[in-house]
Amino acid sequence: MSASGKFLSELQPNTTIRDAIRAALGIRLQSVAEFLPKVQIVGSDQAEAIHQLRVSTRRANAVIRIFGDVLPFKWAKQLRRCLRSIRQAAGDARDADVFIEFLAQHPTPKRVNATIDAFLRGYLLALRSEAQQRLNDAVRLHRPDLEQFQVDLNGGLFEKIRPERAERNLTDLAAISIPECIRAVEEAAVRMPTIVEELHQIRILGKRLRYSMEVFSNCYAPPFRDRYYPAIERLQKLLGEINDLSGANQRLLKVAESIRQFQADHSEKRIDAFQEWANGFMRPIPELREAFQSWWIDWRGLRQTYPLEPLRITADEVNILDSADRSS
Repeated sequence: MSASGKFLSELQPNTTIRDAIRAALGIRLQSVAEFLPKVQIVGSDQAEAIHQLRVSTRRANAVIRIFGDVLPFKWAKQLRRCLRSIRQAAGDARDADVFIEFLAQHPTPKRVNATIDAFLRGYLLALRSEAQQRLNDAVRLHRPDLEQFQVDLNGGLFEKIRPERAERNLTDLAAISIPECIRAVEEAAVRMPTIVEELHQIRILGKRLRYSMEVFSNCYAPPFRDRYYPAIERLQKLLGEINDLSGANQRLLKVAESIRQFQADHSEKRIDAFQEWANGFMRPIPELREAFQSWWIDWRGLRQTYPLEPLRITADEVNILDSADRSS
């Protein structure tokens, strides 16, 4: 399996926690390591490499969160700190790339004069350049640390773990972790929030659920991967669109304020036109909120059609199948 793949096919319901940590964290950290040098190479693939690095750090952090009560506390804390620093630096660059791509698809209107447009482009270039420098610094600082964490994972790390925790089955942990993640999403979604910030919190909870599903995918019957997972991806895409539109609006309003302060030669009419253009990106959001409400209805139907616990595969069921295969 590719280190950058979604689902951890190596993990089975009867995999011990010890082996699950070694496999899952090994794969996720390897993915981070693979993208670290790529994000520094200027070219057409750089933006995608930055995106994949950010996602890889999130997936690695999800593994730490899932197995947090088993991993040595100090070691896990240091690894989280390392991943957070890389993720934040990659996030700044990724956000700048998304903003630049967004504005390439939505150019400034003619009523905004060329000087204001040039100011905006200069702002974007400075934003992206500063973000890249922070990312380069993070890669240089944390690449040796990441290599050491990978060495630890294949060394004596597990000698520090109590056997009664390490020898549990993965599916038993799935029975706790996945329902908790789903409950968090549902408790936030059932209130039908309309404020962008509250919808963003659901998006964060949805990411947490999705990354957990990738770890535990083989602990459940096919509808878990074929029905549940695409539904959460749909939620992520929908809320991501709201976040992008709102984020573009907020950034552009800050640019407009900077123009008012430092570019006094521009008429208020021109700046007002710029702000009107920026505020226009908020207009699709009510329709997207309605799409979120439709998603919620579909999700509730999915949960009724495919209750979660009956989908879970126990370790005993796997062992029986393994015994039957050996006997045949």
